[in-house]
Amino acid sequence: YGKKALGAAVDLKTHLTLTIKVSETPGIVVEFQTETSYLSWEQAYQSLEEVSVVSVLSFLSLEVFPDCFDKLFEFKIDSELPVRSGLGSSAALCVAASGLLLRTKNSHASLQEINELAIKGENKVHGRASGIDNTVILNGGVLCFQAGSFESLEVVNSESVKVLLVNSKVPRAAMGMISGVRMLNEEYPQVVTKIFEGIDSVTSQCKNSIQVGNYEKVKQMMHMNQGLLYSLGVSTSVLNDICNIGFKHGLLGKMTGAGGGGFCVFLVTNEDISGAVGEWTAKGYEVIETKFTNQGLVMS
Repeated sequence: YGKKALGAAVDLKTHLTLTIKVSETPGIVVEFQTETSYLSWEQAYQSLEEVSVVSVLSFLSLEVFPDCFDKLFEFKIDSELPVRSGLGSSAALCVAASGLLLRTKNSHASLQEINELAIKGENKVHGRASGIDNTVILNGGVLCFQAGSFESLEVVNSESVKVLLVNSKVPRAAMGMISGVRMLNEEYPQVVTKIFEGIDSVTSQCKNSIQVGNYEKVKQMMHMNQGLLYSLGVSTSVLNDICNIGFKHGLLGKMTGAGGGGFCVFLVTNEDISGAVGEWTAKGYEVIETKFTNQGLVMS
């Protein structure tokens, strides 16, 4: 809707390896978690309308190597990012795969070329992706996104901040949330416009605060943003519960991604997190402690 959004890279990794070889059984093999999947190239073509790890990797492989029909592509994925959780797992996969494929073909492939291919993969997953997830994953750090353009922010004292991610264990439902907001906007355009303007103002305040290292204000803006997102109907009772538990223990946070499930994120400076972590864990939520990182795509 043309308003500002912020994206930050956290220190959770997706590792991807690729082996390409001539084979009597050409196609694509993907080893992910506890499963190994194989598709012949004919099956890979037929799978392109699906949304799955194998179909996305097939799509990206065929974009870069359209004449690979005598080759076997073997991908192995090791990721610290839960899938369908609002943490950018699909973007991380698309960036890693795009980097591997393009630099296998041309070792001088640029970051721009990698990002252009990655967003094609993201569009396959999400229908129409903003590009913020793949861009921040590729470059690291914190980005401000608005109307298709990106600004890299100088982050002050980020090493003094811990990032708590709390997993609702409810798969997010991005497409449903996006369509719900669209319908709400069509029915109550004046009201929803004001909410969007509020989100834009909160994001601007958050951006300015990050650049001067005022994380107390950043936390307040995250808390306010959660309230605005709730009014748009993209938060859920489970996500609200996670945020309310944090608030009760002095932690301010918000949901991640497009909503409907997935994670909430909290910034921690000097707060005691033990009470909130205990209550979250007792309710079956998973808590991950991490940090911001300036590291983006790494090829080795």
